[in-house]
Amino acid sequence: MEKHKLMILIVSDEEEQKAGKLINKISPSLQFIHMGKGTAEIAALDELGAGRAPKAVIFSVIPESLVTKVLDLLNKRLYLDEPNSGIVFTIDLTAVSGLGALQYLTGREVKRNEKS
Repeated sequence: MEKHKLMILIVSDEEEQKAGKLINKISPSLQFIHMGKGTAEIAALDELGAGRAPKAVIFSVIPESLVTKVLDLLNKRLYLDEPNSGIVFTIDLTAVSGLGALQYLTGREVKRNEKS
């Protein structure tokens, strides 16, 4: 089975729906969206380009082979290289505790003898 990554995208709450649609355009996947305003110091927010407005934090499980495509599209359409537009990063998923959890996260059926 292909490896997956957890992608975390933080954007303004106005960009949340657009971001979700962009991600699904390339990799239809499970998404968790959390709204918040954060508690970081203003200097840290400015350095990260996160700004001070309410934010949407989107967690998506993406196949490793599609990560670059998704990141490129998000950078291009959400202008993530400009200050206060947001931030995106990925984390390796190295273990999932059970076949049911793996199927839920990846959105596909996994055979018992298939290795992740």
